[in-house]
Amino acid sequence: MEPIKTSVISKYFADTISLINPILIRHKWTITSDIPVLNKKEALISRTANELRLSCVLLASNGDAQKVASIPNENKKPYQITSPKGQTFTVKEGNSFFGFSPINTKSDFKVTGSISQLYSDPTADLDNKFHRLLIPVPDVHFSFADFEHRNFKSDINAGNCEFMDVNFKDLYFHLISIKINKKKFWGVDSLQKMEHRKFLLAANTILQAYGFLKGDLHLNEGFTICSDNIEFQGGLNLHYTALSESLLTGYGMITYNPVGALIAFAENSGVSAKDEMGKDGLKKMLTKFSNEHFCKLCELFYQHEGLSRASVVILQANVSRPEVKAAAYCVAFEAICHVIKGIFAQKRPPVVEKKLYNTSVKPVMDEVLTKLKLDKVIDEKQFEILNNRLNDWNKPTSTDTLTAPFKWLDYNLSEEEEKCISNRNEFLHGRMPVDHRKNEKAFLELHYISIMLHRLLYILILRVIGYKGYIINYPKIHEHITGVKQEDDVLLLIYQPKSDSTK
Repeated sequence: MEPIKTSVISKYFADTISLINPILIRHKWTITSDIPVLNKKEALISRTANELRLSCVLLASNGDAQKVASIPNENKKPYQITSPKGQTFTVKEGNSFFGFSPINTKSDFKVTGSISQLYSDPTADLDNKFHRLLIPVPDVHFSFADFEHRNFKSDINAGNCEFMDVNFKDLYFHLISIKINKKKFWGVDSLQKMEHRKFLLAANTILQAYGFLKGDLHLNEGFTICSDNIEFQGGLNLHYTALSESLLTGYGMITYNPVGALIAFAENSGVSAKDEMGKDGLKKMLTKFSNEHFCKLCELFYQHEGLSRASVVILQANVSRPEVKAAAYCVAFEAICHVIKGIFAQKRPPVVEKKLYNTSVKPVMDEVLTKLKLDKVIDEKQFEILNNRLNDWNKPTSTDTLTAPFKWLDYNLSEEEEKCISNRNEFLHGRMPVDHRKNEKAFLELHYISIMLHRLLYILILRVIGYKGYIINYPKIHEHITGVKQEDDVLLLIYQPKSDSTK
């Protein structure tokens, strides 16, 4: 059942923060372990980019250092860590790895280890619970400003209390943002009880959808809170896990405020950003990215793993070298077109109408091949190879296959965009369609191909969800670098009605 929406909602974070706060603070913990050399030792545990790091010292003077060689063999044993305030967490078998190194001439050793997961209660059932995922994010780089969102009240002193309603496949969530004690988090609350694994899959889908649109995917580490009640009060269980590294690219494609894009263009083009702002009334025409379209994007990624994976490839490519960037975009482009073909249940049209090909074209080719074999111009093996290829001769070209989705989605490709799609075939066959003899020229050509592919990738996915608004036109912003002038504006409208044949 869909939750009832109210103008102002309350969320409860006091118990959540009390549970995760010991992990957020760097201090010494006491180890309880079946590993004799580590049992009851004090270890400093601190957070790195995407895992917890443990370190302690074993002294030769009390006999511990002599046993250090046994530690690597004990990695599979679980152990507990207890904070100075008595909060205990369990590291399960296989979730921690140790190493050691001498620190002086007295045969004292430093033991270091990593912790990828830990639990407040290792025996707790995490299924059929309400779930909350919190991920620390850098404050300066995070905002819901470009999206339809609402505010919530918190039971503790907090700022930036914002959330977005998200629903797909009869599942309901809040994508949340909150700042507590100068620490900012984003994450997902489930509004119904779920299996733990299913929640993590859905939450990851929501985060990827947001990251795809904004160009930044904040991950690194996650705190999953499980509760019997939707208020997340009392009897909470924590599952901490190291996630993949964040992908912070700065190449977001949607915006409610065009100032940043227009200023970036104006700085390099000599035009006035203020004049560009008023051009065609773009600022008035822009709206926040709708909740409807965001939910559709989440559902699209949730239903089609190929698109979800492609979105991550795109984000990773955004921060790669030009050679890798263009090739990765090509792979993502192929994957996205394949999924879209399945969504529309469309078959690629043949070069020649099938009946005509079978009755008039193929028989002539068969006759020619047979005559060549009889005249001994080609041998039996060559005949067999060529004859087998006859069945492929009427298949559409790769370029035709990859331009078809744009027709289904009512987007008219420009000549430059079609050229870019043709070039992607060169990359997939290990050839780069650039001038290798001139390094600077090669870089500029690669850069141009990359940003054009980047634009086309976003157009495809956004048109699938029915988005008809504007995107940031990076080929226009970068035209002073590539030297390829663009007729379109800094903000590009990606929908043209079928009756409009112009761009």
